[in-house]
Amino acid sequence: MLSILGEGEFFGESCIASDRPLRIHTAVALTDLRLLKIDRSAIIRALGGPSHPVHAFVSSLIRHNIGIQRDLAHSLFDTSGERLARAVLTISRLYAGRTPPFPRITQQDLANMAGITRQRANALLKKFKKSGLIDPADESRVKSSMSTILPQN
Repeated sequence: MLSILGEGEFFGESCIASDRPLRIHTAVALTDLRLLKIDRSAIIRALGGPSHPVHAFVSSLIRHNIGIQRDLAHSLFDTSGERLARAVLTISRLYAGRTPPFPRITQQDLANMAGITRQRANALLKKFKKSGLIDPADESRVKSSMSTILPQN
């Protein structure tokens, strides 16, 4: 994600999240600057350690931010079918291993999630069913092969 930072701002905070221990950002300086590298372990200690609620909260915020960035990239670069497949898979994984009843999700809900019309969602869902990616008898059952139509990250 591109951003322009000013004096006193930070970058590379994604390393704080326990599932992102490596820095994944690149910086380019447009002017002369002083840069201070703060070791990940020092930040985690300042947040009370890996099991402290403050660290858990900050990590959660960072994972949420990374998810927003990922979702923005998907909305910009994925096809409408890929966006709908992502929404269907996400919902399917959310309810995996749980017992019904599940909240009813309409085609309009799915269309809104994917940023497409309900008619386009309807056509794509029919295509997914015909391809065997969604169980026609139970639309809440999505085949794991649905992920094969998504671009690899």
